[in-house]
Amino acid sequence: MMSMLEKPLSNCIVLFRVLFTTVNIIILVLASSSQLAISSSLAAPSPSMATMMRQEAEALLEWKASLDNQSQFLLSSWNGNIPCNWVGIACNKFSSISHINLPAFGLKGTLHNFSFSSFPSLTILNLSNNLFFDTIPSHLANLSKLIHLDLSANQLSGKIPSICQLTSLRSLSLRRNILTGTIPTSIRNSSNLAKLNVSDNKLSGSIFPEIGMLGSLTMLSLFVNNLSGVIPPQLGRSTQLQKLDLSFNNLFGQIPKELGSLTSLFHLDLGDNKLSGSIPREIGMLSKLQYLILSSNNLTGVIPQQIQGENFLIGNIPPQLGELRNLETLNLSHNELFGLIPSTFGEMSSLITIDISYNRLEGPLPNNKAFYESPFGALRNNKGLCGNSSSLKACPSLINWSNNPGEKKRNKVVIIFIVPILGTMFLSLIVFGILYPLLKRSRLRNNLNNQREAQNSNIFAVWSYDGKMVYESFIEATEEFDCKHCVGVGGCGSVYKAKLQADLVFAVKKLHSVHDGGIDNAKALENEVRALLKEKLSNKEEAVNFDWIGRENVVRGVANALSYMHHDCSPPIVHRDISSKNILLDLEYEAHISDFDTARLLKPDSSNWTLFAGTFGYTAPGNSSLPISMLISK
Repeated sequence: MMSMLEKPLSNCIVLFRVLFTTVNIIILVLASSSQLAISSSLAAPSPSMATMMRQEAEALLEWKASLDNQSQFLLSSWNGNIPCNWVGIACNKFSSISHINLPAFGLKGTLHNFSFSSFPSLTILNLSNNLFFDTIPSHLANLSKLIHLDLSANQLSGKIPSICQLTSLRSLSLRRNILTGTIPTSIRNSSNLAKLNVSDNKLSGSIFPEIGMLGSLTMLSLFVNNLSGVIPPQLGRSTQLQKLDLSFNNLFGQIPKELGSLTSLFHLDLGDNKLSGSIPREIGMLSKLQYLILSSNNLTGVIPQQIQGENFLIGNIPPQLGELRNLETLNLSHNELFGLIPSTFGEMSSLITIDISYNRLEGPLPNNKAFYESPFGALRNNKGLCGNSSSLKACPSLINWSNNPGEKKRNKVVIIFIVPILGTMFLSLIVFGILYPLLKRSRLRNNLNNQREAQNSNIFAVWSYDGKMVYESFIEATEEFDCKHCVGVGGCGSVYKAKLQADLVFAVKKLHSVHDGGIDNAKALENEVRALLKEKLSNKEEAVNFDWIGRENVVRGVANALSYMHHDCSPPIVHRDISSKNILLDLEYEAHISDFDTARLLKPDSSNWTLFAGTFGYTAPGNSSLPISMLISK
């Protein structure tokens, strides 16, 4: 019986296994077919997706074509119909462009040809640190899904367009441009905005109060603009704010105490404005505050106790603090204060204790007992304090910093005397600077007059052996060689009497002109005078004994002179009377030829015939009738 029962049971088990295997096979087949369908759908995009990719590619290529040539070269990878692979472009899972990230690419052009409406999925647009110029197009607001917009560090101008449709925007940076106008109130519609930076522009107007409605705002940078008006108290509602920088504007009024509600604030810079009034004590409640800059304003009153000591005050100590005559305790330690301690602190008569340690202060301590008697711990860790304190070095100054009233009085008396003396010296220097050139000019004029007198007494020294100057003097003295000054006529020239001064009379010889104009009289006379004046000839009459070397030197000198006249002069000169009477010796016994009364100028390339001239005994016998050209060659 048991075997008969077990047989049907085993059959059932086999049947169940067969059914189970069949079901598994069917499931696997269905799964594989679905995977193939999915992969095929991914490999081949739908027609609508392909159309969208093509439209986005065309929009980018159209904008690229509007840029300059260099920019188009930088975007050379932009070609084809699949922009997801282009440089600076990223797409989402639907192959639609979601990121355009091109910072610091050196691109130059405008944004007017950028079709923002062609990118419905764009969430990040970063074109910072480029050379884009002109205005920001208003159709930028069509990017409804935009989260991050950065157009900073360009040359964009004009007004900031309305961005009321950018409701998803979380970060907006337009810093370092040339934007003008006011901050658009439409920014309040971007309720998710966390970072707003429009610093370093030329924005004007006031900060609209509705900016406090941005509850997600963590950073607000509006520094270096022309903003005016008061700081809106509504900013205290932006409780997530961590950094607030409104410096370098024209904001006025008081610092709103509502800023004390910004419990997350760690950086507050309101410096370089026109703020007035006192510092709200609520500022001291900001427990996370690390940087507080209030310098270059018109703040008055006391520094709240809540922000004294171990904060991060930066800048110079305002001199107005010295007007707190009833202040007894001053603690400015552990800050970033620098520069000199204002001298007005010396007039704080009620001051008892001070603590200025751990800063960067330098220079002398004020003339105040509280500073002189303060312990070393209250002055330590500064840059270079000095003064009459046992814990400091003396100041390297000529002024003795003392609290002795009598000595101060003496110092004032000394100053009263020193200032006029210094003023007189300064005026004397000015007068000397004016008179010195006049005196120098007068002295120079006297020197010239003395030189003229010396010149008149020694005319040869004035001429300085300059034949041209002598020639001009002779021309003036002879009235251009007027015949009334002529005293004789020779074969080669005429002699004129030239009276330069009462006791200086010269005989001037003017050579006759060659008929064809071969020589210029003026130039000839000028050269002759220069040659004569260059030599200081001896006038000794006593005989001098010559040895054979001396005699040879005389002969050589005469030969050189004749060679010069015959071959180097233009036209050549023939002396015609070389004798011992016409040879002069200088102090060094060098021979010079003189007395050119019988000399003749040769006409080149022609025969020259003259009557006999010369001293008998010195001419060549029998050659008196020969042509001069032949005589010279003998």
